Amino acid sequence: MAEWQQLVQGWGCVALEYLGKFLNSDFTIGLMGALAGSYAGATAAQKVIERNKGREELLKELRTTNAAIMASATICNTILGTKSQITKPLYEKFVQDRAAFQTMLAQSRMGQNLGAIQFHFAADLQSFAAPIVPTETLKRLVFDGISAYGRILGLVSMVENAAAGLAIAVAK
Repeated sequence: MAEWQQLVQGWGCVALEYLGKFLNSDFTIGLMGALAGSYAGATAAQKVIERNKGREELLKELRTTNAAIMASATICNTILGTKSQITKPLYEKFVQDRAAFQTMLAQSRMGQNLGAIQFHFAADLQSFAAPIVPTETLKRLVFDGISAYGRILGLVSMVENAAAGLAIAVAK
């Protein structure tokens, strides 16, 4: 047994000596340097990729936000255009006709020209289609593409309700 221990110790010393020489060789130093460099390079590349991924996600959300703003502006312009081109002239004509009718009623109550008082009402029976607004596009952009919460989501519903109310009013 003692011989065996001496043999193992002898081989162990020789193995340690060769291991020490191997670890101090140019090959091992170059290998360790290459391993450390590749690890550092891979870690740095991963950080750059994650940072670029974050930028890409931010850029995507920014583009989606810009598209939602454009959809909102389109909806607003369409509804305001409908108001100024159709609703406002109809209302102004109604106010004029009502004032003329009230004047005629006042004259008839005072007894002025009872036989000559006539009121001619010209009904404006024009029809028009409800404006088509991109509410579904706006909903998809805001609910799916933007990390919005709270009041913004409620505003989208309010815009959709206003557009639906306008469509119902025009249909009647």
